[in-house]
Amino acid sequence: MIHARYITLFFGLISFFVLIMGCSERTGTPVSETNLKSIFPKEIWVQLYREDSIKAQPELIAEYFEDPDLNKILNWIHEGVISDFEGTIASLSILQFEYGTKEGAAEAKYIMYAATKEGGYYIKPFNITPHFNLDSYKQEDGDKLISLLGKTEWYKVERAPY
Repeated sequence: MIHARYITLFFGLISFFVLIMGCSERTGTPVSETNLKSIFPKEIWVQLYREDSIKAQPELIAEYFEDPDLNKILNWIHEGVISDFEGTIASLSILQFEYGTKEGAAEAKYIMYAATKEGGYYIKPFNITPHFNLDSYKQEDGDKLISLLGKTEWYKVERAPY
């Protein structure tokens, strides 16, 4: 009789901990480029650095939230091959991945997208800092941003599908 109570209590506690672990939300855990494959974003925002704009940079140029668009962008990212950044910057964009629930975004992840004048396309996951938000943008700012990210551990990709 005592053993049955302990067994019931034991399984009750296990069930309770499983329930608590399943309901708890982990935030602040960095998502690397390798596990972006296992997490599906709620939205993807594309922000472009533009020299001819009076707005703060980068500025939002597109927002994707439909599954076919999200899948297309994610597949494009996953086809990247690790490479060092080479070439002269033609344009820079930031892809912002919003992860969360229907109530709101829980976390955002960022990927820099660079197109070169030589026809190369590169992406690199990074942690955004105030250094990436500019009042205005000039070509030399692009060189500074690439320096902040470093020229190693980029991914060579095809031209962006958006």
